Amino acid sequence: MSSWRILGDTTSRARFGLLFVFAACLAWVGVLGAPTLAAATTGTSAISGHVTDASSGEGLEGISVSSYKADGSGSWYLARSGNTDTHGDYDFEALLAGTYKVKFEDSSGQHAVQYHKGKTTIDAADEITVGEDETASDIDASLVAPSHIAGTVTDAASGAPLEGVRVELFHQDGPCACWNTGMTDADGSYDIGGLAAGHYQVSFVDQSGAHVIQYFDGAAAASDARDVEVGDDETVSHIDAALIEASYITGHVTDAMTHAPVVTAVEVWVSDGLGGWDWLDYTYTATDGSYSIAGLAAGVYRVKFLEARDYFGQCYNGKTTLDVADDIKVGDAETVSGIDAKLVSYIWSVYRFRNLKNGYYLWTASEAEKNNIVATMSKTWKLEGVAYRIHTRINTSPLWRFRNLKSGFYLYTSDANEKNSIVANLSKYYKLEGVAYNVSRTTGSPVWRFQNLKDGTYLYSADPNEKANIVAKLYKTWKLEGVAYLIAP
Repeated sequence: MSSWRILGDTTSRARFGLLFVFAACLAWVGVLGAPTLAAATTGTSAISGHVTDASSGEGLEGISVSSYKADGSGSWYLARSGNTDTHGDYDFEALLAGTYKVKFEDSSGQHAVQYHKGKTTIDAADEITVGEDETASDIDASLVAPSHIAGTVTDAASGAPLEGVRVELFHQDGPCACWNTGMTDADGSYDIGGLAAGHYQVSFVDQSGAHVIQYFDGAAAASDARDVEVGDDETVSHIDAALIEASYITGHVTDAMTHAPVVTAVEVWVSDGLGGWDWLDYTYTATDGSYSIAGLAAGVYRVKFLEARDYFGQCYNGKTTLDVADDIKVGDAETVSGIDAKLVSYIWSVYRFRNLKNGYYLWTASEAEKNNIVATMSKTWKLEGVAYRIHTRINTSPLWRFRNLKSGFYLYTSDANEKNSIVANLSKYYKLEGVAYNVSRTTGSPVWRFQNLKDGTYLYSADPNEKANIVAKLYKTWKLEGVAYLIAP
């Protein structure tokens, strides 16, 4: 079984498992797949029968009857379903010829689920073969009273009863994993009925996360659980659990540069003892960036911070993959705090500075360079603000920055030919400082380049209004050279 079933010990884990199983069951019976088309095809065969109460022999009205047809590959899809009439009779007409199995289910829970012929699982059910223009009659069922599993859940330390603990019964029915659930009462007791005879795996989940999940009989993992065997019309009592206090992992997720809180999903993975890692649980950070993962047993864990809007994901402690992430060791009833993350945004701001002495312009996407200029060169450079923002996953072409060695103004180009020409022919005048940041040459919004006709300096603008104003009013000073590059926000 997958790790969600083995390790699901909080509300989110249990809910994830149930949804996964429900989807698997739907796919199996043909609700989600192509077999639905076959179910809609009509034939000339039929299946009919009568459903009664095993004790009284009276016909049962409203019993759900489902017929499943063999698909030829070992699986079964839902062909037809309906309810018994007031006499307990049902009749499926216009079926295709083939092999079928039939299921009988009382939605009221007063009778146990049954398959033809008196079987409890679809694998064990008798097959029914019908030919063209043939009716398979007397496909009857005599439904017995359901079985029950009951017990009490307490706190291991105090012995006090635990109310609101979710008790889950797992029962394998062919390829479909089926679940019955219940909740403990104020005295810690529970009683889950409507069960067919069979073997059940029982788990106890404190949905508050205050206690560690437990499987019967005192097992920490599903693989170590002891199944509960239930017979026909039987109540199996004293399926109890004493839950131990849970541990927690907590922390904060923030922006690596601005330190603002980041809302993202946080996953916790637990060591499988063999050098691998099993997914265990997840949560979301609050608006202040904090998170808390509850319901943990003592053990070794790793934490993964998923990619959020505008942010790259990472693992603790700043690692790129789970394989190299730092271990987090958690003891019994322990809270391990400070498991933080500083996520790097892939949306960068490009800042524009204007030189107060000569009017030259400088653009930078480096927060460190921006902060250094503001802190130490404010008398020379004025921060005009964010010129534009770039998406580093889309903008992948380098934008090279040159500094004029005589006057100190800056030239930017994303044209490799222009860059190579400057390096080869104008190295006495321009120094290549490196890649300023990445831009796009194929998609996005244009950034226009102007050259000053008086001193040869350059101005770049992504603002259409600024560009139009320069063209209309400052054309004697600034010459529009065209689109320098594109930016994809």
